Amino acid sequence: MAIADLVVVMRAGRVEDAGPPERVYARPRTRFVATSMGDSTILEARILDGFAETALGRSPVAAGSGTAIAIRPEVLSLAPEPGSTPVGRMRVEERVFQGSFARLAGRVGATRLLLKVPPDAARWPGSEAPLFLRPGGDRRAGGVVTITERDWYETIPFADGITLVHESWMTPFDRCKCWHVRGRDRDLPVDAGLGFVPLRRNVPLLCERPIVLLSSHAHFDDIGSAAEFEERLVLPAEAAVLERPEPAATLFEHYASGERDDAMFFEPPVGWDPCSYPLAPAPATGLVVDGQPIDLGDRVFRVIHTPGHSPGHLALFEERTGVLIAQDILYDGPLVTDCPGADLSAYRASARRLLELAPRIVHGGHFASFGPTRLRQLAHAFLAAAEAGG
Repeated sequence: MAIADLVVVMRAGRVEDAGPPERVYARPRTRFVATSMGDSTILEARILDGFAETALGRSPVAAGSGTAIAIRPEVLSLAPEPGSTPVGRMRVEERVFQGSFARLAGRVGATRLLLKVPPDAARWPGSEAPLFLRPGGDRRAGGVVTITERDWYETIPFADGITLVHESWMTPFDRCKCWHVRGRDRDLPVDAGLGFVPLRRNVPLLCERPIVLLSSHAHFDDIGSAAEFEERLVLPAEAAVLERPEPAATLFEHYASGERDDAMFFEPPVGWDPCSYPLAPAPATGLVVDGQPIDLGDRVFRVIHTPGHSPGHLALFEERTGVLIAQDILYDGPLVTDCPGADLSAYRASARRLLELAPRIVHGGHFASFGPTRLRQLAHAFLAAAEAGG
């Protein structure tokens, strides 16, 4: 932006915003622009009489504005200044030193915020501090952006004809990574996300060719959009839950009911209400078994039964490319080994089985993908901890 008089932001071949750098940064026209041009906190807003009413108060907006407002970190402060506006007390959750400033993340009530402060003014996680909107912050807080369904999903191409489809406004721990595998005769997506926002009508990739959904297991964050697919495959041990996805059986009751859903999102989808979360029945149209090949025409994946996180959890391995889609049995983050239906003994056996493979890359159900060395590190660390804990 330092060398440009005009900035154009494009998405999927279409212009999302264009204008002077200062305006595009300070008052983005869409949610995508707000989050791609630096850090932002997106606040849901109610437009009334020329003001956007948010959890942090009121901000003047232009006529015809949308239903959210982007708050840049630099307009917030932990110290009062002449003309600043108090917005509440923030509980600090994260602190990252970045040289000339510290990046803090925290909450005012249920609202998660980002801010940048001098390092010597930064608070430590667990502490609380008053939060202020700096002078002029109501004008510099960011343009009101329109929230649409198409902002909810993001697709990221990987090698080997594989594309990540995920819900980018969920936290890494709660966000299911759905892996779309391109084949000559048909495509194979593995898992279907939370499903509150319709998946296929917002991800054209999933509507282009013959397609069959493979569910790695039947937890709510993995099967939300399963009913959108005409063909659905799963191991027999998970089939009953797909057919009757009750909140207890899918773990929604355990992880996301009541107020526990607050921690799932950076920003919840418009209209989100855990009390009316629609998990539609999606009976399996076919069952797979351990060792079964899944032939896509020009490539073949092998089903690996990997119980432990759930009784019928499966992984996929392609010998030719060395691609392992491990989903929730192993990823580079905190593993869930104590949820209803989990079996630590089976989990250990599955981890040992993964160590027998020779993958080139591992795509998990959460967090970042990794290589064979990290696979061995994670599996051995898990096994050591599991053995020490009995």
